[in-house]
Amino acid sequence: YQASLESYAAAGLDRTAAEEALRRAVALAVEARDAFWAVPTNRVGRLEPLVAASAGPYGAFLADGSEYHGRYGVGADALADFHGARMKLLAETPADVLAFETVPCLEEAEVLGELLSAGRAKPTWISFTCQDGARLRDGTRIEKAVASCAGADPLIAVGVNCTHPGYVAELIERITSVTERTVLVYPNSGETYDPERGAWRGARERWSQEALRWTAAGARIVGGCCRVGPDDIRELRNRLEEDHAL
Repeated sequence: YQASLESYAAAGLDRTAAEEALRRAVALAVEARDAFWAVPTNRVGRLEPLVAASAGPYGAFLADGSEYHGRYGVGADALADFHGARMKLLAETPADVLAFETVPCLEEAEVLGELLSAGRAKPTWISFTCQDGARLRDGTRIEKAVASCAGADPLIAVGVNCTHPGYVAELIERITSVTERTVLVYPNSGETYDPERGAWRGARERWSQEALRWTAAGARIVGGCCRVGPDDIRELRNRLEEDHAL
């Protein structure tokens, strides 16, 4: 999520080493998936897992909490340079899908849409982070943000992540009103991140219980972001199986 050519350069890696670090990260994930899938009992009752190469927004590189407001202080050209090189590199790895996530502002969504339309990627999803049930962190209506990139051919899904779970059902309804792309959602726990203190505060939502509303609203890929762990996902799966069985 925070790994990029620029962040590796800031850590002292040259370009060749930075590119190799990104490739190796994907290779390790693929190796782990293949080892898991090689065990027959792991295949029972499930589809083969996919490997998604996570690519965070420009704010993840800045590491200053700006993915929660989208005011980066740079223009579209800088965003295109940042995302374009990483997109091209990750598209050449064995990852099954690229995941551009936690996008907080319209300008970044437009840049990603243009890069995808230029044919630089494999199957991709774009996921936004939102301040309420209608708007991205920069105040853009979710409908406008989705429309700005939904026409790109490599895009297989669009949705929201790192967003309060209580906002997600309304956001799904708004997204489905402007696109027929698959909708994915993976909100956070409901707690609020304080970038100045580097800590989470507030109470957790009844996360898996909320998730039943998301599938009812039209989400087809559901998961969790910050502070959502394996136990939450396991509980969600059990609830969904019970709900569908009924």
